[in-house]
Amino acid sequence: MKKFSICLAVCTFALSVSFADALTPVPSKEHLIKVTFRSVAPLTLPEIKVPTVINVQLPSDFSYRRNVVVYNKTSEIFEPSIIIGSEEKITPQNVNTSYIGNFAPSFLIDGFYDTYQDFDLPQEGSGEVSIVYSYRDSIKSNSLYLALDRYVALPNSITVKAEINGDEKIILAKHRPLSSTIVFPENASKRWIIEFVYSQPLRISELDIQNLSSAKTSSSLRFLAKPGSEYEIYLDPEVVVPIPTKESPNLNDTQGIKEASIAGAIIANKYYREADSDFDRIPDIKDNCVRTANTDQVDVDQNGRGDACDDYDRDGVINFLDNCIDEPNSNQADIDNDTIGDVCDGDESRITEKYPGIVWGGIIFAGLVFIGLFAFVAIQIRKKQGTI
Repeated sequence: MKKFSICLAVCTFALSVSFADALTPVPSKEHLIKVTFRSVAPLTLPEIKVPTVINVQLPSDFSYRRNVVVYNKTSEIFEPSIIIGSEEKITPQNVNTSYIGNFAPSFLIDGFYDTYQDFDLPQEGSGEVSIVYSYRDSIKSNSLYLALDRYVALPNSITVKAEINGDEKIILAKHRPLSSTIVFPENASKRWIIEFVYSQPLRISELDIQNLSSAKTSSSLRFLAKPGSEYEIYLDPEVVVPIPTKESPNLNDTQGIKEASIAGAIIANKYYREADSDFDRIPDIKDNCVRTANTDQVDVDQNGRGDACDDYDRDGVINFLDNCIDEPNSNQADIDNDTIGDVCDGDESRITEKYPGIVWGGIIFAGLVFIGLFAFVAIQIRKKQGTI
């Protein structure tokens, strides 16, 4: 009766969990995008009777090159939009790097978040790369913005240098970044050097040195609004995300355009969640294993790459999946299926592998014992029945 009660309790719990999972709504694509933005601003629209192009004046103290999107709360979709008169961006005259591999400097400064530059890891150790921005005229700056692709961690460290009076001066000494914006003491220079050390593959979409000397113009956001719909704008994404929208209308035509405004101040987005690809409760940008869950973040060799996703023996299989983390065995052979690869399995646990006859002998012996016991029981039964 006790066993039956335990079984009933387990089955009831399993069914309740399954039922709860079935009732849990699957997040929509739009919701998964909304959670990447740090800020949101509701919009106050004028009364419209037909679809109308709306122009929203944006505050001057916000950088809009980092992506702004319009969300239709009524239809629960993102609407096509454009930024008009965004702040002037002065791009470097030359971009050089120490990276050995395919390098497309334009991807770092083109303002498009769907282009990116990959920096691969070397065969051994951490990756190190230096990127040099050279400008025609001296620019004044106190910060840089590093736009990463999704599922990418921040580099281990960033060093910022500037050439001042012909000498390279360290503006920010080897600093472990905690966000995509890196702040340093204000300086002016024509030549800026940014050095990265990274232990996981690095993919940068945009690398922008904020130019405090650049002239800024008023910025506005345009989109096509529909009567009876409510809208809000999302700003400052943590990572670059593709925004699914329908066909875009002509938003450059000013005929019939109407003005709208932000309803109050830009506020924190209540849906915002730091990206966590492996669901180990460590945000991607701080996770030493972005794709492998490792809440403990253990890194024995202190190389910036967590032990779970490290590959000590360089056999192409990460430690978390490797059945011999200290001996190369890309084939992962494990004859006795004890989860320890053959190349590192001890003799004491592999005697049956060396002497397979023992296994067959054991099987035959067990079979004979079983047959003997069966015959003995049969004889005893027949004796009791008086047939013998």
